[in-house]
Amino acid sequence: VKEMPQRDRSFKDFLNDLFATFDIESRLGYKLSHEQIAGAVNLDDSEFLVEAWWTPLKVGRAEVNALASKLQQAGPGAEGIFISVAGFSDSCTAPRSGMTLFGVDGDDLFLVLDQRVRLDELLRRKRDRAKNFDSFHYPARDIILD
Repeated sequence: VKEMPQRDRSFKDFLNDLFATFDIESRLGYKLSHEQIAGAVNLDDSEFLVEAWWTPLKVGRAEVNALASKLQQAGPGAEGIFISVAGFSDSCTAPRSGMTLFGVDGDDLFLVLDQRVRLDELLRRKRDRAKNFDSFHYPARDIILD
């Protein structure tokens, strides 16, 4: 079994602590592929599959599509969150197959830590935007201005 690098372990612990701060149940674990954390969170009695990446490069369409494939396998109504500290390439779009999938980037997390938006509210607004407008990444800065 490959050992988890300290940076990845710290990122996983940070995310679990952040979710716990807002009373969001999380079960994030480490995947064997480098710098990738996977698991689930529960918000408002809905379970979201989560991919979280701590890499210096923006996540691209292929990585988002891989999570979308996992959601398709999970069945109708499956929901997912892709967390990428570096953000997302412009090619990332919401899947059009009736599932809910949205992105959270490092700037979004910064605004939560800066207490400009609550994490639970951020996730609810991003989920609603993804469901109603097929929007993959609705920046927290836009949510604050709404």
